[in-house]
Amino acid sequence: MDRLTIVASEHAEHQWEHAIALLRGAQKHGVASRIRNSKDAAIDTKHVACWGWRLGERFRERGHDVLVMERGYLGDRFSWSSFGWNGLNGRATFPDRRDIRRFRRIVPAGLAEWRTDAGEYVLIIG
Repeated sequence: MDRLTIVASEHAEHQWEHAIALLRGAQKHGVASRIRNSKDAAIDTKHVACWGWRLGERFRERGHDVLVMERGYLGDRFSWSSFGWNGLNGRATFPDRRDIRRFRRIVPAGLAEWRTDAGEYVLIIG
């Protein structure tokens, strides 16, 4: 993936907070990204991220690969997020968890000891 359009409602602060975090993370990994505030805007990228499957399904029907964002299912659901390709939760497509090459690219030295001074963000892969 080299380009990503992130769609967030201009009326939902939590969507913008998560969209900005996704934008920063994608850009850090070399993915040209932008945020659009209109669900009906013309999207010219193959990959789209949006909040919820109701909107995600519309983009999917138009031929996009859709990264669906939703409130998390664990922890503080008003701070944490769940992400899945082309669906939510058990209906989303996730990387093959039996293939650990992707994990080793992300965490080359393996898992680190838990740190209480590392900040607010938690990444759970699995």
